Amino acid sequence: MSLLFNRNYRLEIEGKGVLTTITGLRIEFLCKKNRSSTANEMTVKVYNPNRDTLNQSLSSGANFRLYAGYGEDLKLISQCQITNAYPTKQGVDNILTIESLDGIEDIKRTKVSLSFQRGATVKQVLDAIVKSLGIPLKVANDVDTSIKFNNGYAYAGGVAGALDEVLNRCNAKWSVLNGDLVVLGLSGTTNNQAVFLSESTGMIETPTPIEDATNSQTVGEVKKGWKVKSLLQGDINPADIIAIESKFVKGEFIIESVEHKGDTHSKEWSSEVICYGR
Repeated sequence: MSLLFNRNYRLEIEGKGVLTTITGLRIEFLCKKNRSSTANEMTVKVYNPNRDTLNQSLSSGANFRLYAGYGEDLKLISQCQITNAYPTKQGVDNILTIESLDGIEDIKRTKVSLSFQRGATVKQVLDAIVKSLGIPLKVANDVDTSIKFNNGYAYAGGVAGALDEVLNRCNAKWSVLNGDLVVLGLSGTTNNQAVFLSESTGMIETPTPIEDATNSQTVGEVKKGWKVKSLLQGDINPADIIAIESKFVKGEFIIESVEHKGDTHSKEWSSEVICYGR
C-alpha cells in the first residue's frame, strides 16, 4: 500500500554523531503539545525500518524530528528527544515504536549558578540561563525584559526554578516548543501570525463548545472555548492565535493545546485544537 492523498513526511533521528533520515516507509504518529511548562510528547511507529535505524533509535537521548504535510510542503510537527524505543512484530510487519519528550525534561535536570550586580535586567539574566541550555529563545512582544533587579540577583539550583523566579518579575511564563524556549506574557500568545481555519482551509468537523475551570485565571470562573478538528496542519502550535470561521463560530482564540495525529496508510491525518477566547 502506498502513501495516501499526497501525504508526505520526513523523520530525522540524530544520535551518536549520525543523522538518519526516514522517508517512504509507513509511519503512524501522535503528537501532543500544550502551552504550559509540562512536557510535550510524541510517539511514532515506523513500519519495517532497517537495522541501522533500529540501532540508532534504541539510543535514549537521540534527537528526534518529524516533518509532515502534503507533497513538498512539510511542516515541523515536533522536535523531541527519544526516551524509549522498542521493536514489536505485527503479522508480517516489524514495527519500531519511538516515544519522545521535548526539552523540558532536560531543563528540569539542568543546574545553573547565577550572580548579577545591582541593575541587572531580566533580559541579561534570561540570556545567561539560555546560554547554559544551548537552545534558541523566543520572547513574546508583551514581555518587558528591561525590568531591573535593583538589589542584584543570585541563584544556584535547577534551571526550571531560575526561569520561574526571573520571569515572575515580569509576569511571564515559559515553555518549550519545537526545541525553542518560549516566553509568554500576560496575553499568553506568541508573536506568530494568526492561523486562519475554515472549511476552505481544512476544517473537517463543526467546532465543539467546551468548558474548563482548571485553566481559568480566576477561582470559580469557567473558561469557555472550542475544540476544532482540521486536516493536518503542522504549523498550528500552542499559544498561537487561531482565527476560526464557520457557520456557528467566528472570531480569534488562543490555542491552549493541539494534537497532531497521522497514519500514512490510513484515513488519519489531522490536527485537533483546544482554544479559548482572548
